[in-house]
Amino acid sequence: VEEAIRTYSTNFPDTKIIPGDIKKLKGSDFLSAANLEPGELDILDGSPPCSAFSVAGKREKNWKGAVRYESNSYIDFETGEIVNSGDIVVKDGVKKYSDGQIVEAIEDLFLEYIRIAKEIKPKVIIAENVKGLTMGEARRKLYEFQNAFENIEPGYIVTHHVLNAADYGVPQARERLFFVCVRQDVADKVGINFLNLESATRPPATTPKHIGGYRDWE
Repeated sequence: VEEAIRTYSTNFPDTKIIPGDIKKLKGSDFLSAANLEPGELDILDGSPPCSAFSVAGKREKNWKGAVRYESNSYIDFETGEIVNSGDIVVKDGVKKYSDGQIVEAIEDLFLEYIRIAKEIKPKVIIAENVKGLTMGEARRKLYEFQNAFENIEPGYIVTHHVLNAADYGVPQARERLFFVCVRQDVADKVGINFLNLESATRPPATTPKHIGGYRDWE
């Protein structure tokens, strides 16, 4: 962690870094660093890990190093706490790092991001995650996350789409799921509703073709 902080600081010397476990940090820690009050932040953009649902790599049941786990945690919006039901079922869901450390229920870090968003109450929330959340049983978590965003006071309009970096000028076919959440009072002021937010954030309608590893359009 310390090495990662040093590397990031070297590359982005003007960026404030708040070290520590996200589970122990509060929205006020980030607001204080930015000298803002709740509701004043324009955009909160984050990519909380959800590697349990990644479609990359080996997903077979018995591949070496795999552990089968699923967390049924959720946010209690009355207390703001992450609640773990204690249920464990058979499912891919553990992150094993190169140093041998195993972190269970890493998908719960997405709930921690939502908790931070609840305390900051930004005008717009953007959250990026793996495409695998849109597939199979993982969709249950997808809708859980969407409902949690919608339930942040004073209410948010929420949509999600899978976007491909290749459609935006990046020479890589990298697909990721994006949540876009607009606070209801902000949406009302600028005339945003679910339908036009859904339309504005969906992937390009053009059909690309591959040329030498890049994508191009007719």
